Amino acid sequence: MLARTVPAWEFSYVRKFPRIRFVAPVEILLERKVFTAQSQSLSVGGMLLEATCDLPTSTRVHVHFPLPTGVAVIAAARVVYCRPGMHIGIEFTNLASAMRDALHESIKAKQTGQRRSIRIPERLFVDLQWDEDGTPMEQTAQTVLLSKHGCLLLSKTAPHPNARLLIRWPEVGTGTSARVVSRQHDLDGLFKTALEFAEDSNFWGIDFEAERTRNHLPN
Repeated sequence: MLARTVPAWEFSYVRKFPRIRFVAPVEILLERKVFTAQSQSLSVGGMLLEATCDLPTSTRVHVHFPLPTGVAVIAAARVVYCRPGMHIGIEFTNLASAMRDALHESIKAKQTGQRRSIRIPERLFVDLQWDEDGTPMEQTAQTVLLSKHGCLLLSKTAPHPNARLLIRWPEVGTGTSARVVSRQHDLDGLFKTALEFAEDSNFWGIDFEAERTRNHLPN
């Protein structure tokens, strides 16, 4: 998957509304048509979706999706960004008070959970797989820090920020999809890359809350 250029509307939402990573099925309703998509991030202002449909900017739609709290959201929205076959950015319009309150509560709970996830120093060897300009890429990397939601690692090469990849842990035989949050060169010429897992699964098999208690770390 190619790394994308983040459009200006996303930066404005980051400044205006707190945004969380949010992976869930979403239905996009346009007149009598229903398109399926998968959310990638969520705020009170809108969503970033992965979808194959091509919807022109300013198209008025309705979206239907479940929150982690179990509340089903149905909201009017408009398309503010569309890269056909990859991403669609939508802005909520005329959001009902009950729906807005439900979004606030869900986002607040998610942010609290992410802040409380500790980071554990651990050196593990993992394999990264991604596509770069249509060319399959593979690179062995070494972790520096582990967290419930991702990791920080070192490697000779790495994909660009926002690129999607597959991370495999050969020693255990597991793998999961992830997103590149940041990438920078360190003093030794290696790439220091932060990854965020696409799914809320315990990829590392670590009880992070138990580690917090054992080390008396604050929330």
